[in-house]
Amino acid sequence: GCRINGSYLDSSSIWYRVDYDQNGNYDLYESWQPYTGRGSEIVQNLPFLRDGVYHFEFKVEGMDGEVVYSGTSFQEGIADDWIFRIDTVPPTAIETFFVGAAEDEAIQLFWTPSFDVNFAGYRILYAQHPEPGEEDMIWNHLNDPNLINEGSGMVSTTIDGLYPVTRYYFALQALDAAGKIAQYPDYVTAMTTSSAAPKAPQNLVISIEGDQLVLDWDEVTEDTAGNAIQVARYDIFFSEDPYFECGPDNYFDSYNAPPIRLDYIVEYVDRLFVKVRAVTGAIRTKPDPAKKFSK
Repeated sequence: GCRINGSYLDSSSIWYRVDYDQNGNYDLYESWQPYTGRGSEIVQNLPFLRDGVYHFEFKVEGMDGEVVYSGTSFQEGIADDWIFRIDTVPPTAIETFFVGAAEDEAIQLFWTPSFDVNFAGYRILYAQHPEPGEEDMIWNHLNDPNLINEGSGMVSTTIDGLYPVTRYYFALQALDAAGKIAQYPDYVTAMTTSSAAPKAPQNLVISIEGDQLVLDWDEVTEDTAGNAIQVARYDIFFSEDPYFECGPDNYFDSYNAPPIRLDYIVEYVDRLFVKVRAVTGAIRTKPDPAKKFSK
């Protein structure tokens, strides 16, 4: 819609033009056309147009011969003209969506861009349960201004304000100005981390069963901040000194969970002191095989 300012306008002298090729100019073939409608409101039917943003302008002559124009400043020319949008298709499909990194209170997400002539932005629906929806938390351009743009290469955003050691589920959508949505077909999930160290293993028990040394302890399920965690491995250290510090020289091997049974130890040592260390994070690949005791 638009408004034309003027006095004593002659409704029979209304003309219009449209920037059909959307190039920002009224070309020769986009010249003034006579308005063919009738009635108290100006309604002009246009031929079928492809999706896009179109400028248009009306002009009308007053009874006194003055010509007035539509537009935000009521000036002749495209600079102040009103626009309308035609949008019949949603944004293009998002082909890839994945988690890039996880921190204590933030998760970074990456995806391939979506495109639309009337692109309006990305938004991410997220929650602590599968299949988040519009009733859950939303991350969009109000949180990250870059999400208003289509982007190129890989698009990314980092959602912060999350709880440590908590699993979140994410749904990604691209929107256009007409409200059409292209949503990545799958949900992705990730768990935030904790910078706090895991609690020390408790209730270590050492026993001998036949020719095996058996170690058992309570599994660690929390860090020192009280967050629930999942331990990646337990490192075992041996020494004949009761006050030893854990290090490469007394490291024996790593195990996923207790109890563990060890051969080639009982018959070769008189006394042995053991320490168990819980480790979170990625499991390292050991460069050397586990140590063996010998005579």
